[in-house]
Amino acid sequence: MNEIKAKLAHLKKIKDRDRLTRLTGQTELASSQTLWISIAIVSLPFLLLLTVEIAARCLGPARASLSLPWRVYDAPYAPLSEFRWTGDLTRLAPLPIFNVPVEKGPYPLRYSHRITDEWGFPNRPANHPPQPIDREHEIILTGTSYMAEGSTVDKTFASQLSRFLETPVYNASWPSGTPTRAAIKVLTDASFCKGNQKLVILGIVQRYLYDWAFNEVFDDLADDGSVLKIPSENLPSPTIQDYIDWRVQVEKYLMATSVIREWAVKAARPLPPVVFQLGNDTPVRLSWLKTPDNAPMLFYSGDIVSTYLDYNCESRNGPRIADAIERIHKRCQTIGTKFLVIIVPDKYEIYRNHVTPRQFPQRYPEPKEQIAHPSQRAPEVLVEELNARGIDALDLYEPLYHAQLANEFQELLYWVNDTHWSDKGIEIAAEYVSRYIKEKYSN
Repeated sequence: MNEIKAKLAHLKKIKDRDRLTRLTGQTELASSQTLWISIAIVSLPFLLLLTVEIAARCLGPARASLSLPWRVYDAPYAPLSEFRWTGDLTRLAPLPIFNVPVEKGPYPLRYSHRITDEWGFPNRPANHPPQPIDREHEIILTGTSYMAEGSTVDKTFASQLSRFLETPVYNASWPSGTPTRAAIKVLTDASFCKGNQKLVILGIVQRYLYDWAFNEVFDDLADDGSVLKIPSENLPSPTIQDYIDWRVQVEKYLMATSVIREWAVKAARPLPPVVFQLGNDTPVRLSWLKTPDNAPMLFYSGDIVSTYLDYNCESRNGPRIADAIERIHKRCQTIGTKFLVIIVPDKYEIYRNHVTPRQFPQRYPEPKEQIAHPSQRAPEVLVEELNARGIDALDLYEPLYHAQLANEFQELLYWVNDTHWSDKGIEIAAEYVSRYIKEKYSN
């Protein structure tokens, strides 16, 4: 009997142990399932957002080529890339209090499409590996974003000049760089340009007329125009990291034009304005044109500041700017090419007498510089100084200002939601400059 009881007790222990093992396994399985369910619940919104964003990138306005550059090179954009974006002031101040009035206004908003060539500059691709640009172009345009921008590649300043001059003009402009970066590249990098061009044009925007923006010239060119150093010499062989860097550069533009971001901004518009900063700390200002429909327009505070600084003020230091441009001119003389400087007025300079109220930055300019608009504009003085040094230079203020008055604001020469000139403004300026080139350099 005792033996039977012992066996029964032993079987019970085994049964209890098996039951405990099953319960433990079930508990572990339930815990594992709970963990994965929790992870799935937490991850689902992110996966959904990622899926929608990928779809938005594929179907939306922003896209870029996956083509790997032929070689690593100093350039403003990824070679053979393509993307679209909205006005820069819209991106700088994505606030309903700024964007809604402008979007409801009577004038079209900027919405641009850019493509780049084999070198990474805003031209149509030539469908062959990069070769010196002066092989097919006698005129080369340099400068910053004003020279590069247009609603399409066929509407840029270089393209418009090509049309009026009936000769190819290469767009070597460098957005987001210094005014002279592209010019130095053209004049010092033999793999990019052999020096066979007949004319180099340097386009300078008024808001870049500060001596610090021309420091690069003093680093790369000597007083006599000789080369101190070649910016792109000794470039390493391409690596996968170089490709990643190109993609990151393009992705910055894609992020700025994300459809998801646009949706989020639009969704927030019904909220009270108190939810947002009212723009006190943004570089964007909102004003209204003195037109029958009182059209709203955005301005960049840097443009406003630059119009109230005279040529010789401490922050501008005009004479040093002229010295830098003279070095570029001497470099052009050394290689036997003509040199022309064109200065583009800021958007606010053209419209400052036609907006109400006049919009000043809240902290800039300094009180000592805020007394009044100078009697003689800084670009005008600079052109006189350059002409006195034997350098051809044009100030585009007069043709643009009078053209805007002549069309009675039926078309704007600058985009309402962007700092840059519109296709119409580019066309007027290109026609004016092309006439000067034909008269000055036809022989």
